[in-house]
Amino acid sequence: MLKIYIIANCQTQSLELLIQNMVANVVVRSIDFLLTDADNPAIKTCVTQDLLESDFIFVQPGGQGIFNAANIKQQYTNKTIIIAGLYFRGLQPNCCYIGNYEDRFQTPSLYHSVAVLDAFLQGKSEKYALNAFSFDNFQRLGLMAAWDSSVDEMRQRDGSVDVPAADLIENYCHEFYGFLSINHPILALLHQYVSGMLRYAGVPYHAMNLATAKDPLIAQDVFPLHDFVAEYYELPYRTSQHWMIYHLGRKYITRQDYVHRCYVEYRKSDIKKLTIHSPADLLREIASNDKLKHLYPR
Repeated sequence: MLKIYIIANCQTQSLELLIQNMVANVVVRSIDFLLTDADNPAIKTCVTQDLLESDFIFVQPGGQGIFNAANIKQQYTNKTIIIAGLYFRGLQPNCCYIGNYEDRFQTPSLYHSVAVLDAFLQGKSEKYALNAFSFDNFQRLGLMAAWDSSVDEMRQRDGSVDVPAADLIENYCHEFYGFLSINHPILALLHQYVSGMLRYAGVPYHAMNLATAKDPLIAQDVFPLHDFVAEYYELPYRTSQHWMIYHLGRKYITRQDYVHRCYVEYRKSDIKKLTIHSPADLLREIASNDKLKHLYPR
């Protein structure tokens, strides 16, 4: 019986589901390092035991302490494979995180819009923000460069992994809808990436019937692919123009409702906290524009 251990971010459940269904006679254990206290002694003991007993360890960069990918690779060299945390902003170029890492804004969603934040910080009305979702405004904000800048970001990250993902992501998203939000790839895209992981490890596998599976990440917030973005990149597919919000009971809300809920939260917040925290390629884009200084961290 093959034993595989996965240490990853929010993509953990999807990776486990795929490997469990693609590999015969396998026991898959996994842990989400974003939701786990790396300093907890009991967790350290359990993780150490899992690392020792596993035939293969698939680990994403980004974990701290016991979850540090480089340290695990050094200690368990022959059975550790560093994998990518899939990321892409091309489909949702205005998607961002607001606030410090330890204190991110999570309402109305963990994912916020550069266009809405920009309108609010300029003192514009909700009506103005509602109309800020346009090609011209996205161009003004430097957002239409997101496809290339996020692929470049992914290629930089690929430099520290054994199984790169940037080319797969770009090629896939030219043909198919690949991301529910900037770091939530759909199961079909991850299926292709996991196939590459297993080939790299030399583990025999078979394709999974994805029609029988529920995508674990579909339950989380979904950020829309705006039609004018799809047209600009000449994509052959379209999506709903609504936001899906998990904590509202997986309710789909309109652009107007999304903007209103954002303004409600921003109005009652310390304006000094209303800065874009990440992603990194977005920060690099807006940092080069003096007219957008109000958007990056103070």
